[in-house]
Parts: sequence; C-alpha cells; structure tokens
Amino acid sequence: MKPSQKGPCMSDKLKVIPSEWTRPPADSEKQRRQYRRYSSWRWHVQRWALPVLGVAMCFLYLAVFPEPMESAHASLANGQQLYVIDGDTIWLNREKIRLANIDTPEIGGAKCESELARGLEAKPALKRLLDGKEIQITRGDPKTRRMIDQYGRTLALVAVNGKDVGETLIERNLARRWTGRRQPWC
Repeated sequence: MKPSQKGPCMSDKLKVIPSEWTRPPADSEKQRRQYRRYSSWRWHVQRWALPVLGVAMCFLYLAVFPEPMESAHASLANGQQLYVIDGDTIWLNREKIRLANIDTPEIGGAKCESELARGLEAKPALKRLLDGKEIQITRGDPKTRRMIDQYGRTLALVAVNGKDVGETLIERNLARRWTGRRQPWC
C-alpha cells in the first residue's frame, strides 16, 4: 500500500490532543494561592500559635496558682507524708483511709455549688488538724465493725492528741455524723 492510499492503518493521520484531565496546567492560579498560603508567616502563626499559647497558659496557671496541688500534703510528727483527698478521706503509707464516723461534702462529684464550696472548705481544715501532729488511727467502724468500705478504703477513727478529728470537724460545721447512707448537701 502506498502512503497516500487510505487503508485500515491510519496512524499517521491521528493527532493526540492533550486534554485538561490528563495534565494539569503548568502554572495555575490555584497552585500559586496554595503556595502563598503555606509559605506565608500568617499560616504558620495560625497553625502554631494556639497550641503554644495553650501550653504557655498552663505553665502560667501552675506558676501563679500552685496552692491547690500543694495544700493537700501534710507531714506528720514522725516524718511520714500524708495526703488529704477530701474532708473525710486521707492517704497514709499507700493506704486509703476513710474517716468512719463523719460525712463531708464531696469535691469531685458535687451536686451543687454550695456542696463544692463546703467540700473545698473541709479539705484544708482536715489538713490543718493533721499537719505536723502525731495521729492515732483506730481501724474499723465502731458501729458496723466493718474494716473496709465498698470502695476498698480502710474505715478508721483518726485522733490527734486523744481528740477525734471527725468530732472536731462536726463542731466546726464542716461535717455531719455518718448515718450509714449518703444524704444530700444541696
């Protein structure tokens, strides 16, 4: 066949035209905008400023208000460390002790603002009663004879210089006698 004749093979007459979907334009406006966005200082500030500012605010808060974390620690007369969890619970030598004869307002699961405020008042009061003093612990609830409560805490009576700490908190209106079940503080 001669090249001028038309036949089944017409490859010399086909022309491939690149379409938009096969190859992106070399310098599109969208690419330029994207490059400008990621290379500008504003984008870096927007991306990193909030997390850095959040971390800085946490450090500033801890530097200005360290009292809540340190206030719960007390040292005893014999050099042991004590941690007051709330108005009726303490940690002593890896043992969680619940004062058996009182109930104080909750801090973690407070039902209202007044309960939270009273709980935050009872916690440092218990710390002040125990701080730097020699304490006597009588394990077991005298009424029920139980040694451990439902949360695994040791039930005990705690006394300083022969005076019951729970009774002192009741006298100061920071606690009430434990009746065997929770009663609302709100």
